[in-house]
This record gives sequence, structure tokens and C-alpha cells, in this order.
Amino acid sequence: MNTAIRIVTCLFFLILSTSASSSDVNSQNAKVITIVDGGDLIGYPPYYYYPKSTLGTKEQAPKGFIVDKIRTAAEDAGLEVNWVSVPFKRAIMMMQKGEVDAMFPVIQTQDRKAYMYFKDLELAKECNHLVTLKSRGLKANATSYEIREDDVIGITDAYSYGKYFDDLINSGKVKTIKVSEDRQLTRLLLSKRIDMAIGNQLTMSWHLEQFGAVKNVVFSEKSLSCSPLHLAFSRHKAGFKTISKILADSFKKLDTHKSKVSGVSSKHYRLIHDE
Repeated sequence: MNTAIRIVTCLFFLILSTSASSSDVNSQNAKVITIVDGGDLIGYPPYYYYPKSTLGTKEQAPKGFIVDKIRTAAEDAGLEVNWVSVPFKRAIMMMQKGEVDAMFPVIQTQDRKAYMYFKDLELAKECNHLVTLKSRGLKANATSYEIREDDVIGITDAYSYGKYFDDLINSGKVKTIKVSEDRQLTRLLLSKRIDMAIGNQLTMSWHLEQFGAVKNVVFSEKSLSCSPLHLAFSRHKAGFKTISKILADSFKKLDTHKSKVSGVSSKHYRLIHDE
């Protein structure tokens, strides 16, 4: 009888051990990818944003229609996403060093192609405009790109505004003040520390709404540049092409089946979030 009890006990612990081992293996096999954004826990509204109520909690994560697309595609592909948010320039450096798997939203430029992999992962489009205070009486007319010699332009550090303005900025022919994100840019404009700014009209309008100052500014009628926003993978991270293709295939499925994120536009999200 004692022998039978010992055998049953051994079998019991063997089953527990096997079950735990199987659970560990499944946990280890679950692919987690780290995706960084350059919004520094503010985001790039209305494309995506961080609800204030979740900051510093376990629920802290970005929201927005481009995040919905990434999250849904990742779940469909069996991937778990670890979200990281830092200033834009820091996010670029993390991609250069292979510290993260991917970054969003980011514009494709010739120099970024050296360390970023862009392939079938377009999230949305954006258009950048000149913006200035109405009270200054400056002409923010992008058709001729006329900027006075003493004008100081506010820009986001490490961001791309299209080849024409990127070259103009890098040439040193215009005076610029660089900031880490668009909310700072908006504050500089409203405090008259800069003469004009370059920014996405939707995003700048969102921040201006926060300060109740939308009616105080004027945007150039013509955009300076319009570019696709991408989810890009770091070329310095092992397996970047494989994971990129898996997500790209999921993106195509979402579009094919007209999923809940297919065709979503910024109009589905309020420009003001009270969360």
C-alpha cells in the first residue's frame, strides 16, 4: 500500500513539473517586440496620444487610430507589444543602436534607410505647414517659401519636414530653435519667442486647442510637405525583416477584411481628450 502511495505521489509531482515546464516554454516562445515612439508620453495627437489618467500606472499605453492598427495587427500575428515613449531624438538614437525593434510614427528619409527598414507598414499621412500668430502680421505663404532674414523658426529636433526644408535648415541660412516635441513648439509660438513654427496642422491645432489659442494663429494655405507615416524596424535588431513581414501581412489582412481599424481617419478621434 505504501509503495502504491509513493508511486501515485511521484506521478502527481511529475505531472505538476511537466505542466510548469510546458508553461515556461510557452512563455519563452511568446514573441515580445518593443516599439518606441518619439512622443515623450504626450504622443502625436490626433494620430495617437497618452491619456493623462494612465500615466505612471500599469495601464499606461498609447491610444489612437494608428496604435489600434499596430495593436490589432500584432495580436493577429501572435505578437505582444511592449510600448516605450521617449523624446523623438532619443527614439531615433535607440533605433540606430538596435535598442528597440521598431519605431512609430516615422517618415522615411534617405539617411534613415541606413538603419531603419521601411516595408509595407504605412500607418497614415501627414502634412506640415508654416504657422504664425495673426498679431505678428507675418505672411506664412508656403507657395514661395519666403522667410525674412531675421525670422526665427521653431522646429522639432531630428524631425524631417521634407527635402526642401531639411536642406534649408541644415544649410544654416535660416535661424531655428529646436525643441523635443510639438507642445513646446506651441508654447514658444504663443509666447512670441519664435516668429513661426513648422508642424503638422492637425497636431499643432490639437495643442493650440489645449491653450485656447486656435483663433490666434494662421497656417500656410499650402503644405510644405506631405509624407506617409510608417512603422519602421531597426536594421540593427536580429530578425527585423521576418517580424516586419509578419506584421505587414497582418496589415494586408486587416485591409482585405475591412476590419475595425481599416479606413479609420483622424475624424474618428476628438481633437480634445479629457482623459
